[in-house]
Amino acid sequence: MPRGQERWRPWLPVIPALALCFSSVLPFVNTAELWLGMPRIGVWVVVWSLLSVPAMLAAMPYFTARDEAALAEVTAYEATVAKAGATGEEQS
Repeated sequence: MPRGQERWRPWLPVIPALALCFSSVLPFVNTAELWLGMPRIGVWVVVWSLLSVPAMLAAMPYFTARDEAALAEVTAYEATVAKAGATGEEQS
């Protein structure tokens, strides 16, 4: 994955989180009018809650790749330590 595309992925779930946090103070959401027969704030919360799932799924490959790289590094280190212990060498 190109580096430029990867940079925004971890921040994608922040958008629905902020939309949910500020839902009660947004004047166009916190009114008595209805959207789809429901209070505006109810529709707002449901929509942003549903949109948070794809946002987290889009961010997941960034974190998964980072975790896999860290796991590979730890595994390589453990293999080096095991090999040194099996040959009787001391590490400095």
